[in-house]
Amino acid sequence: MKIKINFWLSVIILSLPWTVFSQEFTEIKRENKLSQNELGQRVGDKVPNINLGVLINDNLKAKNISELKDKLVILDFWSINCKGCIMSLPHFDSLQTKFGSKIQILPITYEERKTVDNFWRNNPYTKNLSLPSVVEDVTFSKMFKHVTIPHEVWIYKGFVVAITTTEFVDQRNIERILSGEKVSWAVKNDFYNFDINKPLFMIDSNQIGANDASFKYAAIRGYKENINSEGFTGGQGIFRDSKNKTVMARFVNQPIFNSYQIIFARLNAIDTLIRPSKIIDPNQVVWEVRDRSKYEYISKETSGYLQDWLRKNAICFESMTKDIGQTDLEIDKQTVQNMNVLLGINVRWERRKEKVFILKESRIGSSSPYKSKGATSSEDFVYFLNQNQNNPYVFNELHREIQLPPSAESLDVIDLRNANRLLNTYGVELLEVEKMVDKLIFSEIGEGLLPKGGMK
Repeated sequence: MKIKINFWLSVIILSLPWTVFSQEFTEIKRENKLSQNELGQRVGDKVPNINLGVLINDNLKAKNISELKDKLVILDFWSINCKGCIMSLPHFDSLQTKFGSKIQILPITYEERKTVDNFWRNNPYTKNLSLPSVVEDVTFSKMFKHVTIPHEVWIYKGFVVAITTTEFVDQRNIERILSGEKVSWAVKNDFYNFDINKPLFMIDSNQIGANDASFKYAAIRGYKENINSEGFTGGQGIFRDSKNKTVMARFVNQPIFNSYQIIFARLNAIDTLIRPSKIIDPNQVVWEVRDRSKYEYISKETSGYLQDWLRKNAICFESMTKDIGQTDLEIDKQTVQNMNVLLGINVRWERRKEKVFILKESRIGSSSPYKSKGATSSEDFVYFLNQNQNNPYVFNELHREIQLPPSAESLDVIDLRNANRLLNTYGVELLEVEKMVDKLIFSEIGEGLLPKGGMK
């Protein structure tokens, strides 16, 4: 297959009937339009001397950044309204304690001293921390520009060595920097100028059939740099061009599983599937693949750092066709078919007869609710059980709401005897039955059109 590429790219050219043949596509390059001054400090830049400004919880002798030049300094931009930022602070405090004078983790916020000081002293996550924090900041945020928080800037020996998301701030990475290792982590840049409405690929108009009314294509490639630097996607959707009378479907820098998940959420808006919930719980998916971690980010322990995993495994998919009045659902159905062909997989809903559990009224025990702080509702109980990939479906067929003790969340549905020993106390039980249900099947059926060796 003849392909003109800068990274890796697989294309199917679709006409009626479908055919796959040689075609040259050129990737459209979009450069970052912001100037160096607009972006502020970048990785590799020498850091000017900056006054630390106003601090709370101050245990620093230093008054400016140059006085910390012998330490690894991690600037952590945060806010009292950022839950993720706040939950990370105890972890940062522990790292500060562990490494002592070798590092300085410095939270920074633009918020007023009085507000932050009151918050810091009363919030359960921060009230016992020894970390200082810059408040009422103007200088640091201008020097290290960003839009989203948390935002981490790593400074060592007077130079910016990394700009990352919070996940990279851990013991292992701190040790790597202190040992002098040069790292090339995904850079968190909030100022890429990518227009999601414009195509990723441009067809050579001189090629046969490119201007034909029936011409259409679907293309796929790996992660594309300079679009987004954090999160699961650089954008997705269906875009109609009224001027050129075309319709484009696309996913940018998104995991394969998440792409299908989004499509099926739209296709199953009017849900006729037999399953415990309308969202795709982990136990709704059957993985008939050699390596599930290629399709879905599982955890930091299994898949590594999210941004590194995305750079290796996320895809960009794009299809273009003439707009002849197709509905969005028709486009979504075609997208599933196109992605299946390009990826060499068969993703579909399939009805199977399986063992399931039903939460229902019991003839044994009382029906008095559990009344205490931290109680678990029966709805939440069923939800937690369905989050276990290895559990059979659990359906809630109660006609009333009950409260269970907090320990109900940790019950394993496989241990039916112990589960019912607790549930019977509240007049309910898990009943094991066989039932026809719908499962989302991920099957590998071939190599697809991807290059050998995967998405690199």
